[in-house]
Amino acid sequence: MGTNTLIVIANDGLNEIARDPQFGANLAAAINTFAGSLHGPEDRNVAVPAGSHANPANVIACYHADTGVVALAGGNIGRVIASRHGAWRHQTEDEKLLLLSVAARNLGYRLVPATE
Repeated sequence: MGTNTLIVIANDGLNEIARDPQFGANLAAAINTFAGSLHGPEDRNVAVPAGSHANPANVIACYHADTGVVALAGGNIGRVIASRHGAWRHQTEDEKLLLLSVAARNLGYRLVPATE
């Protein structure tokens, strides 16, 4: 199946991205930075420059396509807080809950089912 890449785009840099003929090469280079470590580290971003904008895009992770990932984005960057190999079927409610449970556990918490 290959790998997938998570990228945060700062919309205020879209004009620079659109005009920069090197953006594709810059993006590929940033993605290749993660190539040797498909499962982390999960606490770094690789900036992708475009024109005069230093970081209109940030690569936040690369994972095998069979891996489900929970990420947070804000401040023009992102962080992966959970991943689980074999969780590519995250369309199901059970798999979504499992991924969220992994995220909660990574943060030192445990999900408890809500009572109605």
